[in-house]
Formats: sequence, C-alpha cells, structure tokens
Amino acid sequence: MKMRLSKILFSLILVLLITPVYVMAIPSAEFLYTETDLGGGWWQYDYTLYNTTSLADGSYNIFDVGLYFDDFYDFEGISLPSGWDGTPAPWTDLSNTDFINAYSLNLGVPPFGTDIQPDSSLSGFSFKIMHQAGDITFDVLLTLPTDAPDCADTDSCNPYQSGGTTRGISPVPEPGTILLVGVGLTLILLLTMIGRLRFRWNKV
Repeated sequence: MKMRLSKILFSLILVLLITPVYVMAIPSAEFLYTETDLGGGWWQYDYTLYNTTSLADGSYNIFDVGLYFDDFYDFEGISLPSGWDGTPAPWTDLSNTDFINAYSLNLGVPPFGTDIQPDSSLSGFSFKIMHQAGDITFDVLLTLPTDAPDCADTDSCNPYQSGGTTRGISPVPEPGTILLVGVGLTLILLLTMIGRLRFRWNKV
C-alpha cells in the first residue's frame, strides 16, 4: 500500500513537471499610456509598448503597431523611439487622421535591430490630438528572428494581435506564467503532503 501510494504521488509530480513544457501562450502585447490635457482641445499621449510574449512562445518580436481613433481628428506627432518611423508622415507635421502607425526600421533586436523582443518594452511613442482619445484599439505585427530577411513583406510570416490601450497600469502576466506559478505551488503542496505521510509511516 505504501509503495503504491508513493508511485501515484511520484507520477503526479512527474506530470506537473513535464506539463509546462507544452504550455504555449499566444504572442501578445500591451500598450500603456499617460494622458495630459494641453488646453485648447489638445491632448497629449505618451505610450510605452510592451511585448508580453514569453520567450518560451517562440521569441516573437514586435516591429509594427497601429492605433485606431473613432473618427478623424487633428493630429501632430511629438516623438518616436530611435530607429522607428510612422504615419502620418512626416510624423511631426500637423495632419487630420483616424489611424496612426509606427514601425521599426531595423529588423531584429538591439544592439543591431530596433524591434521589441519578448519580455521587454519600448517607450517614446508620443503625439498630441484634438480629442480626448482615452482607451482605444491598437494592433501589433510580430515576426520571428529566424524568418527570412524579406519576411516582413509576407503576410503569412506576421502573427497579428489586437487589443485596447490601457492608462498607466502594468501589463497582466501571460497565461503561461500564471500556470507555471500555479504548478509550482501545487508541487510544494504535494511535497509537503509526502513529508507528512513519511512521518506517519515511520511512526507506525
């Protein structure tokens, strides 16, 4: 009976240890902003783009991000991160638009590329608009570092993820990360139970 129970507990622990290897989260991103009232109807937005994809999910890098307004508004870009460009172009010219887009000019991650790698972020996306935009829809395009150099021009090479911008809140952990924490806590509980059972067996 003791041997059988030990085998069952050992099997459960083995399954829990192996399971995280097969947990794959969808490539994801968070776009956080601060909002400033400039007066006269103008609002300034300063964004930080987070690549919340786990390194275990294929090392997808973000190279493109778009923002969708609910109508056409006067817009003027303030800044973009080094190695990025955007539309409307030129970025700092006054324009009227319902969509803006920023993209990396250099394939790959630092120090040679300017894409945003997993578990990292990039700030410096700033503009002003004649509208209090608040939380709005955004999307990102991602690519693998192992893709061919011209893969950025091929739709099938670019996983797509969309969501809503968020005001000044830290990104939510990936489902894979949450699951790993849960598995770790479960493993600790099982080890504690095993310790208690061994103590009881030794007393018998």
